[in-house]
Amino acid sequence: MAVVLYWAARDGATSALVWVPGSLLIVGLIVVIAIATPGGIPGGRAGAVALASFAAFVCWCFLSILWAGVKADAWSGAATTLGYFAIYAAFAIRPWSERAAATALGVYSLGIAAIGVWSVFAVDNLADPTKSFISGRLAEPISYPNANCALYVGAAVPALVFASRRKMPMGLRALFLAGAGVLAELALLCQSRASLVAIPVLVIAMLVLIPGRLRTLLALALVGAGLWYSGPSLLDVYSAVVDGERISSTVVDAQHAMLATAFALALAGMAWAALDRRFELPPQAVRVAGIASVVAFVAVCIGGGTLFVRHYGDPVVQTRVWWDRFKANEYVSAADTPHLVSGFGSAGRYDIWRVGLRLFEQHPVGGVGVDNFAVQWLEERPNQQNLRYPHSLQIRLLQQTGLVGFMLMALVLGAAALAGWRAARRQTVAGPCAAGSALLVVVYWGAHGSVDWLWEIPGLSGAAFAALGLAVARSPVEPARNGTRVLRVGAALCACLAMIALVPLWLSAREIDVALRISGDRPDAAYEHLDRARFFNPLSDQPDVLGAVIAAQRGDIARQRAFLQRALETNRFNWYPYLELGLIEARAGDRAAGLAWIGKARALNPRDGTIRFVARGVMNGNPPTQAEVDERFVRMADELTGVVQE
Repeated sequence: MAVVLYWAARDGATSALVWVPGSLLIVGLIVVIAIATPGGIPGGRAGAVALASFAAFVCWCFLSILWAGVKADAWSGAATTLGYFAIYAAFAIRPWSERAAATALGVYSLGIAAIGVWSVFAVDNLADPTKSFISGRLAEPISYPNANCALYVGAAVPALVFASRRKMPMGLRALFLAGAGVLAELALLCQSRASLVAIPVLVIAMLVLIPGRLRTLLALALVGAGLWYSGPSLLDVYSAVVDGERISSTVVDAQHAMLATAFALALAGMAWAALDRRFELPPQAVRVAGIASVVAFVAVCIGGGTLFVRHYGDPVVQTRVWWDRFKANEYVSAADTPHLVSGFGSAGRYDIWRVGLRLFEQHPVGGVGVDNFAVQWLEERPNQQNLRYPHSLQIRLLQQTGLVGFMLMALVLGAAALAGWRAARRQTVAGPCAAGSALLVVVYWGAHGSVDWLWEIPGLSGAAFAALGLAVARSPVEPARNGTRVLRVGAALCACLAMIALVPLWLSAREIDVALRISGDRPDAAYEHLDRARFFNPLSDQPDVLGAVIAAQRGDIARQRAFLQRALETNRFNWYPYLELGLIEARAGDRAAGLAWIGKARALNPRDGTIRFVARGVMNGNPPTQAEVDERFVRMADELTGVVQE
């Protein structure tokens, strides 16, 4: 859990410098567990099937390197999957007590809340507060607002459940209820439209998996009341950042609202716990309250439906209009509405999923290789979005690993969920319900990840697979023949694969990081570090591309050309070396050769504005300088992210 919290705080661990050491540590932990604590695997046959299927899925991901177009991306994606397997196995291969499982989940929830609070309260101390936002939405600690929303909502689930449990100590109930409220407020600052789809799924699953529905509903109502109070102040932050006015004062108002809400929820949690100690409703009263809550829920649905019809008219006609706008990548609501309620049309999901499904149709069995999506997207994209992932867990599995990978991961999730469900059925109303809480973390990750790219962020997916393993670990242990021996052999194989697959990635990333830091003052030493990076990861063109950039900044054209040509030998799908080689030829006076290279770049990335800009300049006999090209790249990054690049 400490590793997962560290990953979350370090931009979700999207850098190999962060997630690789953590994964190696967890693989080592698996070996220790397998050797030191012999015994059966929790979950019985379902637990064994989930573990074996996950191992097979990891092997299939590594095998996809053979047919992947960009093999370096496939290697990195497969290695990340190995890290997820290690996290899942570390939790799932030995049973956990209810108290230990609840402690792990509670530490995770409060840890994420602390990270989020620190991020928000540090905003007004920054020289430029907008650095913490992307297009008005909170981008801390992960530089992707939707991922932050998933992080905060997922962490809020165990806190919400624990706050409603009778046997939980009073102080902890107050702390968990306040933490759940803070996490919900942090999620609101992110304004993720995908949460509007995922949260209803989460609430339904919560009412199914957690005993004592009235308690769950009361906890939800208290957190909802806190959001009702603080919501206007939190939503004002978006408008202030977008408009560039009163940012600091608006952020301070939001901070005060969060503090007030946390204090009020803590008091409510203590009062609730005190009432639980003195009173216990008789079964008949509980049944009556349950019926009343169902009636109230139905009334709310009817009232919401009535308001919908009154505001939008015929729901069938309106749904058709929204679907057409979704396909056309247009806003469903007015463009000046808050991002959260602006509809899903502007996200471009329809085109992203269309490209992903078409790739699956072309490669139905094995897919195109793990993390191989960007090449085809650049060729077919209808806009300037530079994407690497298909923004959907299901489409990712189908498009990148084919039916084989999809079925293996379905076995993993299905078998583990079955084992976790068996554990959840043994929960009591008074207990912490650790198994059910852990499954709910996975439910939200799966629901939100169905319309977003969460798999690729270890700080999120690592927590989800930890929770899945924890749910399995709460199920009964059934003795298995030779289970200990098989587990030890599997742990040894996992450790060997990790050393082969993960260590070179980390060493290469480390050499690149050093080269970038010293390139301005010591370029020759930077080239040496890039050579070592290429040695450790021969499938990646990144060392050569970065070497070409350094050489271009220093005016070393011969070395720049050599780097670019070697980059193309490693990865012929990267459009950037073609563009730079075209500029080199054009500046040397060979316009025909320059246009030929630029044409190859344009074939791989036909909608890129910088390529068109360069092509026009070369055709007019005035090829742009390197500084002009770099300025275009920076300006495009500003427009796409909403953050001014340094």
